[in-house]
Amino acid sequence: MINGWRIEGLLTMDSPLVTVGVVSFNTGRYVVRTLESIMAQTYANIEVIIVDDGSSDNSVDLIENWLNKHNKQHWQFIKHPQNKGLHYGLNKILDAATGKYISFIGDDEFVPEKTAKQVEMLERAGSEYGVAYGNMSYIDEESNPKGDSNWFDDKFYKNYPIPQENILHDIVYSVTFFVQASLYSLDLLRKLKFRFDARFITEDWYLNLFVARYSKAIGVYDIMCRYRYRNDSITATNWTDEKMHKVLLSQLDMLNHVYNYPENTSADKLVIYKKMHALALQLYASTKLNRIKKSVVAFGLFKKQPSVKNIMKSIVLLLMGNLDVTRGVEQSRMIER
Repeated sequence: MINGWRIEGLLTMDSPLVTVGVVSFNTGRYVVRTLESIMAQTYANIEVIIVDDGSSDNSVDLIENWLNKHNKQHWQFIKHPQNKGLHYGLNKILDAATGKYISFIGDDEFVPEKTAKQVEMLERAGSEYGVAYGNMSYIDEESNPKGDSNWFDDKFYKNYPIPQENILHDIVYSVTFFVQASLYSLDLLRKLKFRFDARFITEDWYLNLFVARYSKAIGVYDIMCRYRYRNDSITATNWTDEKMHKVLLSQLDMLNHVYNYPENTSADKLVIYKKMHALALQLYASTKLNRIKKSVVAFGLFKKQPSVKNIMKSIVLLLMGNLDVTRGVEQSRMIER
């Protein structure tokens, strides 16, 4: 059962084909556990496309040995001799995929019922819906549970009514759900010629912004994925000023791109503008942004929403160049109120 729905009749080969895309880069034994979680799916009609993006460790050997051991030679395995970036691997998966729906994962783990539940959700919801999403729990490097919390409880509060249908504003504001806990309409992505963009570092946020702009979403509180905490992962390493500077510039560029979607209403643009302003405040905390570049950012924001109020915001941006990131976030929240 899922939100009162009983999962029935989804284990036949007449059911929609689902593509599962896996991108590996020096993930070795972790991606093997990911493959095992895909093999354990209760949904039958799945194709799997694995892309190794130029790993320098033994990832390729581990994956090939696993595929041979489990007689999964029909799973596609694309090997890049050189690292070309996550966006390139994801686009290779889009190019090779033949399913009606698609999911993406790296070194995390699906729960066994994920695909069956989310296919049922999208099939019942109809063609207006471009994504079905769920919750995430946490595991360590050995796949052991890491605490009792989950993403939605950490982000919202227990049994919070998570966003449904038209959720663009929620996605702009913050990370509502993660790609690995979701299932997307590949038909929609093809129709709209979606591509992952090398300019945008946060590929998952970009995908969710795109899908939320052009379709509706349906979400449930059920755990769909187990997020792996690794000692060498980005989330486990320190965010240096240089790294934060690069990410924030990329995110501003991405939101500027989304801001210009012709389908946006004035309300949509205002929400995106406020988020861009909040990111700019964080960016201004970086020592790598000089006064000239700050002026360019501030003027660019003002042009999007010209008003007396917003010119004052631009002036505030120019003056606030010595804040740390924490204070910058706090100030942005105050200004948005």
